[in-house]
Amino acid sequence: MFGRDKVSYNPWHYLSALERKPGALRNGAPFLDWKLPEPLENMRQYLAARPGGDREFVGILGAITVHGLEPVSAACSVALAQNTASRDIVLSILSRTRDEPRPEDCPSPPGLPPLKTPPAADCKRYDSLLSGAAHA
Repeated sequence: MFGRDKVSYNPWHYLSALERKPGALRNGAPFLDWKLPEPLENMRQYLAARPGGDREFVGILGAITVHGLEPVSAACSVALAQNTASRDIVLSILSRTRDEPRPEDCPSPPGLPPLKTPPAADCKRYDSLLSGAAHA
């Protein structure tokens, strides 16, 4: 957005550029006055203090497009509270909170007779192998 003697940026618009140049997060004009939720800002400051932290934070920002701002912010808050702040931890927290849809049942190939009795798992055979018993 432009105005008379004023330039305004939308930092979210430049997220794909950040993925290629994560160092722009520190000095890029769109990111200098970026107002992020407190947990994200805390994560940004924490990661900025270590090597590769900009790239890690950009990975966290990329998760916002998939999971949304609130869940990512909450995951950052959890990671910081556990003193385990990193991109991988935040993504792990997010993956545990997301319900994956149940896969659809696969139809049987045509021409096969239907099962009369569904197969049953027999763990006793596996247990006998672990105990050193002879196997067939």
